[in-house]
Amino acid sequence: TGIQLLPSRRKSTEWIWSVNARSLMSFLSLRAEKHAQREIQDYAYAVEEFFKETMPETYRAWNENGRMAP
Repeated sequence: TGIQLLPSRRKSTEWIWSVNARSLMSFLSLRAEKHAQREIQDYAYAVEEFFKETMPETYRAWNENGRMAP
């Protein structure tokens, strides 16, 4: 007898999200910090990369202002 392995089933989720810059910064201020749940932190870190790439000047200003939404 042998061990039969089932093929792994990868699950993925697709998000469509409409958000303004202020709400995005507020989300990241709350969810990309050390006291947030690990799963939401991971999501926030991915969103932050998108933010940095798509709105570099706004991202820079947000960081310079202590990562707080205006």
